[in-house]
Amino acid sequence: MNLFISTKLKYFIAVMEEGSVSKACQRMHISRTPMSKAISDIEQALGIPLFIRTKEGMTPSKFGTILYNKIVPYYNDLLKIEHCMYSEDGLPVTRIMCSKNIPNSIISHLSVALANNNINNEFTLADEIKQDDLSSELHFYDIVITDKNYPSQYARSEPVSFDIYINSTPAACEKMIRGGEVDVYHDFDADSSVTDLFVQDKIKFRNIKKISDSDLIDMMAKVTNHHAVMISTVPLLSLLNVDGTSVLKRSVINKTLWFYSQWKEKNNKETAHVMSRVFADLKKSGHTNNELSR
Repeated sequence: MNLFISTKLKYFIAVMEEGSVSKACQRMHISRTPMSKAISDIEQALGIPLFIRTKEGMTPSKFGTILYNKIVPYYNDLLKIEHCMYSEDGLPVTRIMCSKNIPNSIISHLSVALANNNINNEFTLADEIKQDDLSSELHFYDIVITDKNYPSQYARSEPVSFDIYINSTPAACEKMIRGGEVDVYHDFDADSSVTDLFVQDKIKFRNIKKISDSDLIDMMAKVTNHHAVMISTVPLLSLLNVDGTSVLKRSVINKTLWFYSQWKEKNNKETAHVMSRVFADLKKSGHTNNELSR
């Protein structure tokens, strides 16, 4: 969370403590470009160089060291408050970290289900999740959701699954498989998550696009008229009211996730139970198999 301190300042602290941008990126679960830009933005705002840049890497400047020493005590105190912060209605906030290859519709569906059960929640997407991230004592996440099964001494793990669908007319689906000119819409955080789904099928996509709220009518018209396909999940299909009459709904892949929860807190147990029920309901929705299913 970023209740009391800016994300850019957190990135600066991470670089100072890790000793390199690459290690700081791993710690903060982002790529090098936004990390470097954040440091440059701070330097530009302050008008002073925080690091000395050489071919070997970045070394803290005198000003960088002074700034770090001044802010880190306040940062640690604020972080403790943030970790224990209660919302206005008196309920604790459950912090959930997800890998970026989970569809946004699944994350939104989980968030709504938790809110309906009076569980305040905050989801954070990470470029990469490592085994060390399963300790909330270290990273302040109560639940971690990823598609990797890690042995963990810190948290209890549970496998869950859901179906990802390809929605299109037969003609559009055939064009996509053959690598033809067809738009491929999806609700993942990154285009690479879509291509990863079809690695085994060796499908070459031409135009991959994220689903936009302002473009839904045009997108559905393209799907119906054989010009586009939509990679989506049951929650999104229900929202768009896709009934399967004019477009073909077929299962692409049954995706298995693992979520790791800290069982010391009662609220984490309740959160894990709600999430298990959500995935169980998704599984009951059923799917239609075809040549792309696996």
